[in-house]
Amino acid sequence: MVFNLLSLFAMNKKHLLLFVFSYISFVCNTHAESYAHDTLVNVLRNEVQFYFDKLKNKETPAYFISLRVVDNKRLFLSSDFGLSSMDENHTRILTPQVRVGSPDLDNFAYLAQNRPSSRFPYERPSTSLPLDCDAIPVIKEVVWNGILERYEAAVKIYQQMKASQKTNVTELDSVPTFAPSAVETYYERPYSEAETGIDKERFQKYINDASRLFKDYELTSGKVFLDYSLQRTTIVNTEGTVIAQNRKAYRLMLEAVAEADDGTPCPLYEDIFAYSEKDLPTPTELEDKVRDLAIRAEALSKAPMAEAYTGPAILSGKASAVFFHEVLGHRLEGKRRESVNNEISGMLNQRILPASFQLYLDPTLTTYQGKALSGHYLYDDEGVKGQRVDCVKDGYLRQYLMSRTPVKEFTGSNGHGRAANDRDPNPRQSNLIVETTEPYSETQLRNLLIEELKRQGKEYGYYFRTVKGGFTTRGKANAINAFNVSPIEVYRVFADGRDDQLVRGVSLIGTPLSMFSQIKAAGGESELFTGFCGSESGSIPVSGTSPMVYVSQIETQGQKAIIKSKQDLISPPKTTEAENTGAMADSSLIFKAMEDEMAHVCHELATRHNTVPLFVNYVLERKHTSGTESSGGVCVNKRKGNVKNSISVHIFLGDSLVTNDTGVEHHPQNIPDEIGYDRIRDAFRSKSEIAYQGAVQRLDNKRTHLKQNPKPADNAVVPEFKRMPPAVWIGPSALTIPCPVTDMEQLSNRLSKVFSDYPELFNHCVKVYQKRVDYYRLTSEGQKILQPDTVFHITARASIKTDGNEVKTEYYRLHVGGINDLPSEDALIGELHRFAEYMQQKSRAKAVEDLYIGPVLYEDDAAMELLAEKIADYSHSFWISIRNQSDRKHRYLGKQVFPPALSVCQLGNDSVYNGVKLLGYRQVDADGTKPMTLPIIEKGILKHMLTGRIPSLGCPASTGNEHFDGLSRTLETRYTAGVFHVTSNRPVPYSKLYKRFLKAAKKAGLEHTYIIRKNRTSPYALIRVDLSTGKEELVEGNYNSPSREQFKRMHAISKEENVYNLDPSGGKGLGIISPKAILLEDMELDITPNRARHIDEAFYELRH
Repeated sequence: MVFNLLSLFAMNKKHLLLFVFSYISFVCNTHAESYAHDTLVNVLRNEVQFYFDKLKNKETPAYFISLRVVDNKRLFLSSDFGLSSMDENHTRILTPQVRVGSPDLDNFAYLAQNRPSSRFPYERPSTSLPLDCDAIPVIKEVVWNGILERYEAAVKIYQQMKASQKTNVTELDSVPTFAPSAVETYYERPYSEAETGIDKERFQKYINDASRLFKDYELTSGKVFLDYSLQRTTIVNTEGTVIAQNRKAYRLMLEAVAEADDGTPCPLYEDIFAYSEKDLPTPTELEDKVRDLAIRAEALSKAPMAEAYTGPAILSGKASAVFFHEVLGHRLEGKRRESVNNEISGMLNQRILPASFQLYLDPTLTTYQGKALSGHYLYDDEGVKGQRVDCVKDGYLRQYLMSRTPVKEFTGSNGHGRAANDRDPNPRQSNLIVETTEPYSETQLRNLLIEELKRQGKEYGYYFRTVKGGFTTRGKANAINAFNVSPIEVYRVFADGRDDQLVRGVSLIGTPLSMFSQIKAAGGESELFTGFCGSESGSIPVSGTSPMVYVSQIETQGQKAIIKSKQDLISPPKTTEAENTGAMADSSLIFKAMEDEMAHVCHELATRHNTVPLFVNYVLERKHTSGTESSGGVCVNKRKGNVKNSISVHIFLGDSLVTNDTGVEHHPQNIPDEIGYDRIRDAFRSKSEIAYQGAVQRLDNKRTHLKQNPKPADNAVVPEFKRMPPAVWIGPSALTIPCPVTDMEQLSNRLSKVFSDYPELFNHCVKVYQKRVDYYRLTSEGQKILQPDTVFHITARASIKTDGNEVKTEYYRLHVGGINDLPSEDALIGELHRFAEYMQQKSRAKAVEDLYIGPVLYEDDAAMELLAEKIADYSHSFWISIRNQSDRKHRYLGKQVFPPALSVCQLGNDSVYNGVKLLGYRQVDADGTKPMTLPIIEKGILKHMLTGRIPSLGCPASTGNEHFDGLSRTLETRYTAGVFHVTSNRPVPYSKLYKRFLKAAKKAGLEHTYIIRKNRTSPYALIRVDLSTGKEELVEGNYNSPSREQFKRMHAISKEENVYNLDPSGGKGLGIISPKAILLEDMELDITPNRARHIDEAFYELRH
């Protein structure tokens, strides 16, 4: 709509104002109608204004609030030599931003967008929203909690900065902290299912067929990835901006790795980006790209290593684009800091590139010269319209990339405030475009290079074809700025006209201004790179395009081969059996591959290295994890699980008294979801090479260390390794019947509705998740074990405001073997109601401070924890690496460590106790040894200790306690306590024990006494009992655990028992059958007040 400005100004002023107001109202209403039916947009608009109206009048006022929601659905397909993997996830992340103070000084004044710092620490600001947009009450609850946390953090940071300003003056003090921006309204309707559907099976075949082609070449890795993402970003703020925009993207990635004769890996990559499925390569086009990449990787592996070099060079268009992104692009990001030296900060309006060079960033472009640009967006993550920014014009530095946080030189945003889903925006790059007004042909550029080589007397120069990335450093004002870029395909260009020679192992180094000053010319055709860039505000998609660039002087450094020569490694077998693939490959295939490869590796070590390992251990883990999280009856997080596979190798060298084992973690290697004979063998062979090399080095280091720091005499005679007899035990797979995610989602939704009956609770959720694992183990001693493991968890969380305006958060936890082992749903709902009622009582509990001496009754989990911790402490002698000796707990054998009435036994034969399944029961341990039923403590005397394969002081032989450490990332087996049973020769019924407890307290002349009671529904309860009335009162306070001497003065335990399945990561064993209650007769409790987070009562009342 175009208006004649003269006629407008000729109007009566009143009529003019009415006209302008009517026009603005018309425009806004038109936009409002477009999102009138979008629940999420309207809830966010209403909520952000509601909280702004309240917080703008606080003592420390909020002057700006924004809410950004990123709904991201992602399908990630990968294929490794024709074997596939798949991951799917759906998240909806809310990131509020609250600014307090004023635009002249707010909580972002000295921070890189609230990035954590030593002066002003800050936590990540995001939280999950319900995946269902219509769940209005839950959305409002999450928004309230998110704004509360951001406001509280903002006030704290703002107050710290105000105090800091009194003693620290910086150049930023006079620079505003927030820039005004136009109010924007832009709405795209959400994608329909028809617009976003993808044929997973077809695309899996597409990439499998492509990656299988890599097998035709001598490669160590040949992978194809497809990343399909659907993202919807919704932004509202208190200025009136409303943005709802979509992004659908496909990213296809190729990886080929060949190995050089010296053992150095030589990787090459290809990255293809598209906004539409039809723009992806056809299968034939993809095959051409795969084969080209493989051939180039093979050639690279045969290329000689480069030496350090100084002289002229040419960078290809793609290499130039990466160079400009890393070295110049990051220095163009106008980030506010207290002390900055990005080396170009003082060069505004000065020439930094040749006069023919233009460099700009333009997020509005979707393509450039017909190629899709991944850095495209219409509005940035602050709701500011994206715009072209001409950073370098005719060689002169003219502009920075800006967000709404000003810097000294520029005070307004140009639409480049960007962030990952869960971060605050920073100035970041988008689509970087380099152009020249004086393009040279490739031949002309090569001639310039050769002329310069001859002038400098150089035999050769360099042509950089591909670059995989790099890093750049920026320090304080007096620091040296530098960069290091990693070219992977580099050619020597000879001055005498010989054919170009491919070399490898080059690093391009230097300082930015020095490098910029040597850029002399550019080509005409541009090349593109696409990818993701990481920085303080997270990982974001970017693109860069540039023509070929000639540089008269560059500096490189050569790299040494990082692995020993190839003849020192394990060669592949000459032949392998026919491959058998499948996501549910049977155990016979898996063990066959493991057996054949172990035999091959041991033969190679013996014949080529004259080494017979003391022990070789192969583990393959197949794991399914899935689960959901719900709040208020709707799902906020969901994880659909596929079976994931990983392998680990441990090789022991040395002898039984001194091995290479130093406690250093051996990280496992992931292999595709779909597994086959050849791929299993390849993975174990590769991992065996790494394990063997590490074992040699660690054994040498350890022997040297022991010469200078010998073990104590009694430790020195204890073997570090003990051989075990062969054993075969194949258990039933745990992967055959996982609980469907839909069932878990429905259950978590129903259970989470319980908390809706308690309006004073907030930050509440219920999580339901499962882990099902098959451990395959094969050793050189003949242990062949398939050990299944399953666990099913339900956890709940809730917070509440106390009468003292503190926030208390507690957790409900339950874990069983599977969904069928759960209590009935009615029973679960009843427990969650009791948990919620406990939280209500917790909010009213009085804080106490008391030095109490007298009897204390420990009940349920409190009794179990007291016993389990002390049993675990005495049942095994642990090695303390830092001291180079054991913990010497073996000296307690034969001595009284527990009260005389107590006995403890490890159960080896019981799978069920009183109708409760014991999850810690194992028919055999990881060595195939049957766990012993063994008395540990008899009438308070320590009789026996436990161990696994590795002997310890006090236990020279395995007791069947070598278990798979399922929660470790190493896939190692290690000692783990089993299931303990605690008994007494004179237990007392609980009712009688309770009376004894009160009688003992009265006899001591006390007015009150204490019960420490913990269970699923009352996770942390300190009970004060009034001895005059017998009334129990929940109170608040921290308290100490009993000492060993106090524990030994135990008066009695209850006859009633509880059965606990424990999380082995807690170090207390796999389970314990414990008395319901323990009475300690003479206990000293030093009860002190809890320190908890305070909440503004007025803000709490804003919940609605």
